[in-house]
Amino acid sequence: MEAPITRTCSTITLIAALLATAPAYAKPGANASARVHHVSPYVFVRMTGDEEADAKALPKLAEGLKATPGDQKLAQRVVREAVIQGDFALAARAAKGLSLGQDQPSDILIFLLAQRVKAGDYRGAGGITESIDATDGFRFLVPFARAWLAMGVKGGDIIAELNAVPRQSPAYGYVNEHRAYALLATGKTADGLTMVRALALTAGGLPALRVSAASTLLKAGNKDGALALLQPDQPALAAAADLVKSGKPLPAPVRTTAQGLAQMFARLSGDLIDEKAVRYALLLARLGRQLDGANPFVALAEAKALAAFERYKEADGSFERLASDPLVAAAARDARVDVLEKLGRKDDAAALAASLASDAPSDASAQARLGDLLGRNGKFTEAANAYSAALKAANAGDSGVEIWLLHYLLGIAHERSGNWQQGETALRQAIALAPNQPSPLNHLGYTLLERKEKLPEALKLIKQASALSPDDVSIRDSLGWALYLNGDLESAADALEEAVAESPGEPALQEHLGDVYWSLGRKIDARYAWNAAAVWATETDQTKRLADKIDIGLPR
Repeated sequence: MEAPITRTCSTITLIAALLATAPAYAKPGANASARVHHVSPYVFVRMTGDEEADAKALPKLAEGLKATPGDQKLAQRVVREAVIQGDFALAARAAKGLSLGQDQPSDILIFLLAQRVKAGDYRGAGGITESIDATDGFRFLVPFARAWLAMGVKGGDIIAELNAVPRQSPAYGYVNEHRAYALLATGKTADGLTMVRALALTAGGLPALRVSAASTLLKAGNKDGALALLQPDQPALAAAADLVKSGKPLPAPVRTTAQGLAQMFARLSGDLIDEKAVRYALLLARLGRQLDGANPFVALAEAKALAAFERYKEADGSFERLASDPLVAAAARDARVDVLEKLGRKDDAAALAASLASDAPSDASAQARLGDLLGRNGKFTEAANAYSAALKAANAGDSGVEIWLLHYLLGIAHERSGNWQQGETALRQAIALAPNQPSPLNHLGYTLLERKEKLPEALKLIKQASALSPDDVSIRDSLGWALYLNGDLESAADALEEAVAESPGEPALQEHLGDVYWSLGRKIDARYAWNAAAVWATETDQTKRLADKIDIGLPR
């Protein structure tokens, strides 16, 4: 669980908000009915979410565009979907019919900008940049586009353009990073290195920037200086240092307009994933890869965006290929675990997670992630062993993993493996370390209820959890059940009725409410609640239990 690069929440959240309001999907025009035949396959596959079907539908959209070549909305749709599929040849053909004015949505203009930059048409790219500046959405990228375009034209001053980015810009947090790239690219190496070293301490390490700077020094024959930038505080930097020591080259340093914009797109893509703006994240990552396909950090950003966009098959292939590149192999293997699990390849995911944990016994995050995966696979004894290893690693160093959380997860694993004595001990340790965390309080309290042990203490624990998280429906369910088992039926009914009102489709809530109603003598209400629970129940044991209750009620 690699820590994300530090970025102010307000900045990237504002960017995500701007993109959310951008007109990425215009409503159908007056001629929509004329192209229903061509667009319907697209509608179908977006409903099914099938990657392969999605790929098959794209040619249908292209056929529709051939039939109506002047249809701007359909051309935009083809461009968007072709980029999502990675079919840039089709995207380019579809884009030929688009006007270049300010009436184009900002995401289409960003694609057109990348096209011009890749072709070396900086004058044309400059015109598109001005169109972007007149739209919503990607306007915050305009100063960076102008800056890197200045790198490609005679007499351009990239540093001056970056210095002109206003502090109130939502993307101002990226300025120093690109200023460092620009200083190194324009031969101002000493100033660039000073900025790189400062950013390495304050902005999460920025391995791509440090590797680029080291590559600049290496090309100048300064091997010692390159190694000094690659202090192995991250796997990528350790791998880069090994390459330098063995006399092997690093990726080319960022020096061109295309490379600079690719870095911007890749970095922004990763931050947008954190904000759940995954379509835009994939758009930018795809474009970044087109602009600088040789850079492994840009390729990694694309793979992560594919995974975030739930294109798991393609993401898996990308991560598998990147696992052979030493600079990003650790990050690619780490990210691939989740993708394998999403693809239903649980054994492969577990094997890879176990391998990563074995390779890094002192990495508490790797051990904990293995425990998470084993727990989801129902292997609770093995999960407990992994969490124990995570605790050992976390106690031995500054891992960034909360100690109380590991005790909590260890307690759950022990409890579900049948080892309640150690489970209770771990849960109580979690509460001692973090008394204001509602989850351990609720879990210990509810487990005591299930075991019919220490019922007054269970109620006290769950009341504490409810006070800390009054809107949590699952805790309110626990509270209702605790009140019921402690004999306070009226209060139990009130708590459970509130919980059911918020989550009527949760069968456990409905079942508990039915039990309380029956105990209060409200037998019609009880059967109504049990029937509601039966509608949503999915587990065989619960379905049978509800059928028995509906038939004969609760046993005395």
